[in-house]
Amino acid sequence: MIAAVAAVNRRTIVIANAGGPVLMPWLADVPAVVLSWYAGQQGGAALARVLAGDVDPGGRLPVTFGVRESDYPARSPRQYSGVDFAKRYSEGAFIGYRHFDVHRIEPLFCFGHGLSYTELRYDHLHVDRPAAQGVRVRVTVRNIGNRTGTRSCSSI
Repeated sequence: MIAAVAAVNRRTIVIANAGGPVLMPWLADVPAVVLSWYAGQQGGAALARVLAGDVDPGGRLPVTFGVRESDYPARSPRQYSGVDFAKRYSEGAFIGYRHFDVHRIEPLFCFGHGLSYTELRYDHLHVDRPAAQGVRVRVTVRNIGNRTGTRSCSSI
């Protein structure tokens, strides 16, 4: 249906109200996709504000989106949703973005992907490796666009 609508209206915006990744074979045919996730009771009003440009769509994806169904680790009935009351979690720890990384699968959208109505500049990247504390990354983020925007991941 989306491909048919986009074929007659090149300005089609897709609103996906989904709780997880969805396949988007029509993505190249539409100029925009807004994923509203679990929007709740005021979801319609919030979505209208985003579509009207009153607020920045500052959300970021909490999961990785694959291009095709075969990109995901659980794709057999035994893995999902189970056979004879038994499930097999053969993917182990390699779920989500780890699965894409380990199998070198180019995702449609990576974990953390999101766009803004403005332009942000990232400068002064510093990576520190304090002993026994993992990695610390610092970066300066400046809004150089004409609109108010949001940044994400202020601390990780």
